Amino acid sequence: METTGSIGEVIAAEVAATAYHPRTSKHSDTQSQVIVRDLLSDCPALARHAASGELVGKLWHHQQVGHNDWVIDIALGTPAGKPQAPHASELICITAPALIQIAIELKSIWTEHGKARKNRLRDFNAFHGYARQYNPKTITAAFLVVNAAELFLSPLNLESRNRKPITLHRQKAKPTAELVKETIDIFRSIHLRNSVSDPGWVGGARRHRNRT
Repeated sequence: METTGSIGEVIAAEVAATAYHPRTSKHSDTQSQVIVRDLLSDCPALARHAASGELVGKLWHHQQVGHNDWVIDIALGTPAGKPQAPHASELICITAPALIQIAIELKSIWTEHGKARKNRLRDFNAFHGYARQYNPKTITAAFLVVNAAELFLSPLNLESRNRKPITLHRQKAKPTAELVKETIDIFRSIHLRNSVSDPGWVGGARRHRNRT
């Protein structure tokens, strides 16, 4: 999948080309690549450490925390052993970090916003809890995609005989646009950390509103 352009453009292009499928990791994998690209582009210090091999990255990284398996969409940190510069075609060495310095969680809400936003908020809280248990100094961030379209094509519906391929958002209580705004505001209100001892997040939820 092409990863040039802004994160919003990449998401819109991918969904337009392949439709959104909730039972695959291809969407989050593409988003992760763009997020890593943008982090290295916008932060000279991260780019410098990545170029020297002092910063490595892994997608879908599994980290044992207590008795639990902490699954991290994007894990960035120090390598095990001597640092090695990435290949010429790579911005960063793709390998499991020995010490996780930055952990990023990716989630999306495409339909049933009222129920889904509660579940995603619980996901973010659990993710942050694992990070705090792992190391209070680890930077945690959340990336959220919220679908604001009134209708969209669902591959799951194509596989069903009882559903039409196009999903139409019908909200009895309030318009879809209003519900989407409420959803975004909930995640924008996530408390951000001001110090290592502060229990809040270091990174807040970023969003791309899909209107395709």
